[in-house]
Amino acid sequence: MDDKIIIAECKNANSRYQKILLNKYSDFLASAARNYISDSETILDVLQETWIIIFNNLESYEERGYFYAWAKKIMLREIIRISKKEKAKEVFIGTLQAKDHTSKPSVERKLELQEAMKLVEKLRSPAREVFKLHVIDGLSHKEIGEIMNIKDSTSRVHLTNARKELKELLLIRDTRKAIL
Repeated sequence: MDDKIIIAECKNANSRYQKILLNKYSDFLASAARNYISDSETILDVLQETWIIIFNNLESYEERGYFYAWAKKIMLREIIRISKKEKAKEVFIGTLQAKDHTSKPSVERKLELQEAMKLVEKLRSPAREVFKLHVIDGLSHKEIGEIMNIKDSTSRVHLTNARKELKELLLIRDTRKAIL
């Protein structure tokens, strides 16, 4: 079936044709994703997010080039976004483990991440939001400023405050663990 017909029907929110488009290109996109990502769960996450973005932005697709190239470009942007987010989480966990240089099993690292995120949730607003946007989502202070309608410098101040507050929370947590 011709891509032009499929895409035209998808633009009309025809779920049957959306499924056809998804089935037609998912294997190609998954194959391309494997060049950048080895974890199959992450590949599935990337594909899901990519298809959401594709279907939400299909109106902007201009049929001058190949659909696959347009979809792959979207997927690569999503891989970069997720990669930045994962690296930021690793750096965050690394700062929490500065005293412990042993490699820990994946389950233990996930538990530490959950504990760290609970501490982040205890931060005061707007420092908490700036911290999440910058450290976890990997956004620049300029991007944060645009999202939160604040100056870049204000975003930096909120991030500094969040880090100070987080250090205090970590100190309290470590003190409690030492007592127990």
